[in-house]
Amino acid sequence: MSDWRFATPVRLTFGPSQQRTITNAWEAVELLLRDWPGRRDHRYKVALLACQDALEGFRSGRLARKALVRAAKMAGFGVSST
Repeated sequence: MSDWRFATPVRLTFGPSQQRTITNAWEAVELLLRDWPGRRDHRYKVALLACQDALEGFRSGRLARKALVRAAKMAGFGVSST
């Protein structure tokens, strides 16, 4: 079984009233593909690939989470652990 769950959820803040908590690579992929409010730059693409790889068992949830956090920070979103 693949390790696609995040040990610590990530709370992203997109604006004054928009927050989203991501607990696993599946939720991260959904956010990245459907609801990402930022630019789809290099960090975005790295995060998407890392999360998809985690779902397939090629990467750990820890690495996927790390890539998502980096992409969110580069996009200027608020990032915190819950």
